[in-house]
Amino acid sequence: MAKSSGGVSGLRLSLYFHSYPVLTADPLLTPIGKDQARTIQHAWSIETSFGLPPPHRRYCSPLSRALDTCDIIFGTDGAHPHPVLVVEVFRID
Repeated sequence: MAKSSGGVSGLRLSLYFHSYPVLTADPLLTPIGKDQARTIQHAWSIETSFGLPPPHRRYCSPLSRALDTCDIIFGTDGAHPHPVLVVEVFRID
């Protein structure tokens, strides 16, 4: 069953392969993680300036730190032509 959830970066789709709730810790992205994501974003922007197209699919864990990393790397301005597909089974327990 597919379920959509809102977010600050626009449309995010979540896939659930079971009907019971999954409870797991959801720590925030650390300052080091944010710096690492900004480094990747910078490298990505250099590659796109040479014509590298955006990925046709972006998959992400539903954990906050993963979603924040995706937002930092690809932006939240809606410039990416494809939404992030959030997949529940990409969660690390």
